[in-house]
Amino acid sequence: MNEGICSGLLQAVDMGGSMYVHTFGAYFGLAASFFFKPKLASVSPASDENAGGHLSQTIAMIGTLFLYMFWPSFNCALASETQQQRVIISTILSISASCLASAAICRIKFGKL
Repeated sequence: MNEGICSGLLQAVDMGGSMYVHTFGAYFGLAASFFFKPKLASVSPASDENAGGHLSQTIAMIGTLFLYMFWPSFNCALASETQQQRVIISTILSISASCLASAAICRIKFGKL
């Protein structure tokens, strides 16, 4: 249904095929978080079991760097030769914009990165 709306009604072109999946995931996450109880989560005590360890944070950083380096080429694999440069540039711009936006929101909301 999501792909039908995006490609049929909105006529959006998705070279890598992931825009529809991530859009669904974003709206599903927003809808699911609407039904959570944020007051209960904010008053529950924080424990060491919920904190990430050094190894898991290092692996997450390495995975993020690999995705940042290789996702543009993966995303443009189905594009024609003339469209590949445009797909790579738009992918790099979107990755950079989301990184800067998340850093800015964390800085504004929490005062640190």
